[in-house]
Amino acid sequence: MVRLCCDLSLKEFEELIKADLLISFVRGNPIETDLEEETDEAAEYVIFHDDKEIDISSIVREELVLSLPMKRISPVLRGK
Repeated sequence: MVRLCCDLSLKEFEELIKADLLISFVRGNPIETDLEEETDEAAEYVIFHDDKEIDISSIVREELVLSLPMKRISPVLRGK
């Protein structure tokens, strides 16, 4: 749940935001590959042999921000 401000009434309301993520991680050599490549269906990220962890927090955050509605209307005022 995310707290948004209604564009019409300026009152806060909560809304559930969902985002579909299709992410691919591939092992690569830092000399031969770009840091980030995108394909048609999924974002493809290159990880290197010495990486111990994959931090996906920025990827998830970016997808959630892109899933926010452009016009934020409270459920009470929708359709009026």
